[in-house]
Amino acid sequence: MKIELRLAMAGPFGLRVKGTARARIIPLASALKKMGIEAKVLIPPWDSPKDSGRTEVIGGVEVHNLRLPGSIPLIRHFLISLSLARSCLAFRPDIIWLFKPVGYTGLAAALLRPFKVPVIVDADDWEGKGGWAERNPYPLLWRAIMPVQERWTLTHADAVTAASRTLQSIIWSMGFPEAKVLYLPNGVEPLPSLGPGQRKAVALYTRFVEFAPDDLLKIWTKILEKEPEAELIIVGKGFKGEEEEFLTKAAQAGIGGKVRVMGWMERDEALALLAEARVAIWPCRDNLINRAKCPAKLAELVGVGLPVVAEAVGEASSYVLPELLVESGNYEELAEKVVMLLKDEAKARELGAKGRERLLSSFLWDNLADKFLRFLEEIGLG
Repeated sequence: MKIELRLAMAGPFGLRVKGTARARIIPLASALKKMGIEAKVLIPPWDSPKDSGRTEVIGGVEVHNLRLPGSIPLIRHFLISLSLARSCLAFRPDIIWLFKPVGYTGLAAALLRPFKVPVIVDADDWEGKGGWAERNPYPLLWRAIMPVQERWTLTHADAVTAASRTLQSIIWSMGFPEAKVLYLPNGVEPLPSLGPGQRKAVALYTRFVEFAPDDLLKIWTKILEKEPEAELIIVGKGFKGEEEEFLTKAAQAGIGGKVRVMGWMERDEALALLAEARVAIWPCRDNLINRAKCPAKLAELVGVGLPVVAEAVGEASSYVLPELLVESGNYEELAEKVVMLLKDEAKARELGAKGRERLLSSFLWDNLADKFLRFLEEIGLG
């Protein structure tokens, strides 16, 4: 599908620390670019200031890191949002697509309100009551402001894209027109099939945000009880050193030697290493944060052909084969499914291929970009 459109896509932070820009904004922009859309990505690299003022091309898309202002308390936040809004308008877009309704993009949405350019807001996490505003160590004032900002930004947009069914429902509950909220989950590229591997290893690709170290310890203990030869490969680490807490507790339980923590690696290198494992796991507590988010790392694991045994919370139920889902907290059943795949390489290969095929049939970025363009036409913005 082809339509003529200039689209400014603005993110809330830089490329190096958090994942929204690389995992969601740029893949969407790249897919839209292939369809003839003139898309430009603008981001304020406050969390990676070395990128200030830098422009680079990623996936065929121009990504512009705004030049950061000096360190002027409070005023600096306003100046960054003002620069983001002005840069969007300078592109002379037909539509502005702001990713995340809080922080700099949330404030930019308010600054863009007087102008006649349609503004679409993307939500891929929940910040309000029960969400990240309560869990993250924000200052008290920020915690009070963010839920208000989130609600205002979402309800004053011309349209909203939501990365999960839970977010879509929350936005509907605010009284926003149903027809103007598009369910747009994270997608995948058509990655080559890499797994599963021949080793009796279990892969975990994580930042330790979906579960606690104690949860993982219980799961891993049950797996080792059933298959003592199993090895756990963890790619990633927590924001607060949760991987070290897990390693300490595993050592105290006498199972530390069956765990390898690799830390953060480049994406392709990480996926190649994880694919050496026979099976992957996706622990996930049943709470509002996990129901509202859309785990890109989970989609990538399924996309390279690894069978993933997951707790059925939120979007995990969309990405993972039904036969590999377990009720959240049912560690016994999770361990049984993992051990079954560790012991049956042919079954692991069969389910890995089946899951990958199912994912690629519904969650390619190209298909999601086409879905977005059709949505624009349906609501009169295309």
